[in-house]
Amino acid sequence: MPDADQTRDPFDISSVEKDIGELVRGTREDTGPRAYAPAGQRLPAPGYLDPAAVGELRLTAEMVKAEHDRTAAAIEAMAQEALVQATEYEKALFDLKQFAVETLETARLYRERGQQTYDRLQQKSVKMANVRKVCEDIRANLDAPDA
Repeated sequence: MPDADQTRDPFDISSVEKDIGELVRGTREDTGPRAYAPAGQRLPAPGYLDPAAVGELRLTAEMVKAEHDRTAAAIEAMAQEALVQATEYEKALFDLKQFAVETLETARLYRERGQQTYDRLQQKSVKMANVRKVCEDIRANLDAPDA
């Protein structure tokens, strides 16, 4: 005949409440944990269970707190790494902005130099045109018959 604990539905709350009530009233002897889920549906015990008590599936408050503390420490370490990365990112962003400012200044200076070169070439071109005109006038005077 199957055991009553094995035939009931998994997590049948009425059975749990009945077991708790019997334990509180003292009408039932505590024989250890009950199998509320059939053996085939039970999950393996998590790593923070007391290895000596895995068969009984009992947790200790210290183990739960220790697991939370380890997890919190790992989360804090992730936060510290994120802060380090954020600081490095901010420095790289600042350097990139400085590079952009310097590049824009270089472009401005380059544009000014180009304008200066253009202006000089225009002036020289005008002077060369004047020199050619003067030379042509002199040639024309030299080639002209004496009057």
